[in-house]
Amino acid sequence: SDKSGNEELAVSLTDWIFKQRGVLRARNIRHYLKKDKSTPRFYTIKNDL
Repeated sequence: SDKSGNEELAVSLTDWIFKQRGVLRARNIRHYLKKDKSTPRFYTIKNDL
């Protein structure tokens, strides 16, 4: 039988969605706002860290 041309894309997307590929893991990371050293619950794209 013929294979779909989208097989590679489907496999890659499935791996990514189920966190089998393209996942970064980090431990003991510290982050805070540059201006006052606070750690907000959420950041915006305009925040300097």
